[in-house]
Parts: sequence; C-alpha cells; structure tokens
Amino acid sequence: MTKSSEAKLSFRAIEVFICVVEEQGVTPAAKRMGASPSAVSLQLSNLERVLGARLIERSSQRFSLTPAGELFHPRAMRILDEVSAASAVLSKSNVSPRMVLKIAVIED
Repeated sequence: MTKSSEAKLSFRAIEVFICVVEEQGVTPAAKRMGASPSAVSLQLSNLERVLGARLIERSSQRFSLTPAGELFHPRAMRILDEVSAASAVLSKSNVSPRMVLKIAVIED
C-alpha cells in the first residue's frame, strides 16, 4: 500500500479548500482561519494528494482553480452545507444527549 492510498479525505481539508477559494489565496485563508499559511498549504496539498488531482494553481502572481478544482468546488460546498444542516437538525432535536458537566474539587 502506498502512502497516497493510506491518506484519508478529511472534512477539515475540504473546509480549507473552500476558504482558500473564497479568499483567493493561501495567506488570506490562513489569516481568516487563524492558522499558519504553511498549515493551510499542507492541508490543501494533502487534499490534492488524496483526490489525485491538482485543485488550485498557486503562484505569487495569480490564483485560479484547475479544471479538477472547478469540478470539485461545488461538490465541496454541498458537503459543507450538508454537514451544517445535519448539525443544525441534531442540535434542534431531542435525539442528541444533553451534555452534563460535573466538577469535583479536592481540598488540601
């Protein structure tokens, strides 16, 4: 098994991809996400490796989606929308358990 076949598609990588597209660059996306540009670039590179396709043409002069990026972008948006919708439904339902916080204090 090769390293690329062991890599998994992560939700975080999809979030990073969408943010990079919306911000039109790695550095502005990193600033918005509160991460370093190298961390954002690594997430993006890992996503491209998992998918087996370059999604974004990155250079200092311009930013553009590749044909693969154009195909992946609307699907990535739907993934994020579905996760947000599922989270909203669960938070409004009585199905998910309520979190209970217990605090213990040990006296000296």
